Amino acid sequence: MSKKHSDEFKSSAVKRYLNTNGATYRQVAAELGIRPAAKLRRWVVEYGQGLFQTPPGGPGSRCRASHIGRPAPEPAPGGPPIAAPANRPLQVGTPPPPARAGRDRPADAELASALHGGGTAVLCPKPVGAAGVGKTQAAAAYARRRWERRELDLLVWVDATTRANVTAAFAEAADELLHPSEGGNEEKATRLLSWLALPGSRRWLIVIDDLADPADLVGLWPPDTANGRTIVTTRHPDAAPNGTGRHRVEVGGFTAAEAAGYLAERLGHRPRQLEGAAALAESLGHLPLALSQAAAYLLDQPGLSCETYRRRFEDRARRRAEGAEGHPSGGHERTVAETWSLATESADRRSPQGAALAILRLAGVLDPSGIPLELLTSATVLEHLALETSAGRRRRSHALTPAVVERTLGVMHRLSLLDFDGARIRVHPMVQRAVVDRFDRSRRRLLPRVAADAVAEVWPRSETGPAPSAALRSNLDHLQRDASEALFTPAIHPVLFRAGYSLGSHGQVTMAAGHFGRLYETAAFLLGPDHPDTLEACYDQAVWRAAAGDAERAVEAFGTVLDGRLRALGPDHPDTRAARDGLRFWQSETGTAEASSGLRLSYIGARTRAPSPSGSGLARGPVVGQTGSKQRR
Repeated sequence: MSKKHSDEFKSSAVKRYLNTNGATYRQVAAELGIRPAAKLRRWVVEYGQGLFQTPPGGPGSRCRASHIGRPAPEPAPGGPPIAAPANRPLQVGTPPPPARAGRDRPADAELASALHGGGTAVLCPKPVGAAGVGKTQAAAAYARRRWERRELDLLVWVDATTRANVTAAFAEAADELLHPSEGGNEEKATRLLSWLALPGSRRWLIVIDDLADPADLVGLWPPDTANGRTIVTTRHPDAAPNGTGRHRVEVGGFTAAEAAGYLAERLGHRPRQLEGAAALAESLGHLPLALSQAAAYLLDQPGLSCETYRRRFEDRARRRAEGAEGHPSGGHERTVAETWSLATESADRRSPQGAALAILRLAGVLDPSGIPLELLTSATVLEHLALETSAGRRRRSHALTPAVVERTLGVMHRLSLLDFDGARIRVHPMVQRAVVDRFDRSRRRLLPRVAADAVAEVWPRSETGPAPSAALRSNLDHLQRDASEALFTPAIHPVLFRAGYSLGSHGQVTMAAGHFGRLYETAAFLLGPDHPDTLEACYDQAVWRAAAGDAERAVEAFGTVLDGRLRALGPDHPDTRAARDGLRFWQSETGTAEASSGLRLSYIGARTRAPSPSGSGLARGPVVGQTGSKQRR
């Protein structure tokens, strides 16, 4: 019979786990006589959700020391000493740079008021579903103010376009704040959130930017505490579940007065250019993003006025509406589609002609919140860009240089087509959508393959941890989500396998199993259930499920692989035998017991893939079954 424990005991156990350097659930559970160890894991999650708390003044009510002078906890009798986190403010993730001529708006004051005393604020657009109104900038301005005033001990900025991004950011914060520990990103994220729920914890702010799917935050909502604040930016107004301390803040476009003030500040040193500013602002719907691009365009061409720009904008919008090319249906999307096209033409007047548009098209299929410069200066991308530019079309052997690409990115930054800080490129999602909407069928097939080849080329050969490839995985996740068909024709792009092996090799076995599970489902739909790559993805899913201790589902996946390989390859093929061996091993009584020793290490060591002879991806490597190893076909 399971022993019942008081909330006081649960809280003490949770704090013992959180405050012990390098502790594991199993270790702490054994020391405190908690059986099974999974019970402690559940308590940690429940503590972070506020389902139980220690009574004031009770055992364990003091938390770790921090540089702001709170008392340190006392170690449990006979337990190891408690390790305090680094005594310095910690920032994880990078907010976008300040907007040019940024302005305080009603939403800024409402956000500050909503978070006074802690809680959660959800920044959403008005009208619902709009973009380019300044949600992210409002969140970034709030974060910068509090950071610069030294009102924060911890700032975490999260790109929330995928759940994997959220857990990766939380895991990085956990390793920095609570010292590195074993376990996957989900477990580390739980550890961080539970530590943040401790009474008297550090002053923290977590910004979850551009939440695409509210389901991605299930189990990952930061706790409501007096010392903590959470900001979520999203186009989904109901992203945050109902609860105390959660506020919705609507962000709309500029008012007429704000738009006039913005243009005056950007162009005020050139009074002639302000002619027709009010009419231009109205034509652009007072949309901050569109006004930013218009102002950048005018600064680039001093001889033009707001009135001249307005006429060009309206003429272009009218011609596009009448033509066969069409345009996005939404008002804001249509506005930005025209302002970015004018800005792109201005950038493309520089040499080499066409480079800016080619870069923007490639960025359209990558992660808008962060594209590493090394991707856009890889040999793969340089060759592609050369063929897209006027110079490349004249001389197919011509190749652009990284310096030319960086110079072009600088021009695009000045024209507000993207943000470039010298290492990373950000593209506003609305600009990205406007670019992608104009892809023809051939580009929808070609560009994702070019991007995936570039990711494969720059993937670090030696990874000391998951951080070096985190940005590459994020871009790959974006590719797989939005352009999966291109990456599965005629077979699964090898870099998708490499990304999964990278996760597993750094202990993220649950995430690796999930990655290969999604890979298998997509391949089964696009390639068919008996395609060799479909079965390979299912095999990898089985191995990582096994490594994660999920023997029952591992057996199920091995059975699926065996059935498929029997049909496709016959009973005596080495791959069929590997699947049969895996199934037998995990059906045995010793399988689960032996899972923790040797399987992960032997499998990971053999799954490293070398560059393929074609240079366009990663070649097949060896596969290890539970009873031995073999060289793959």
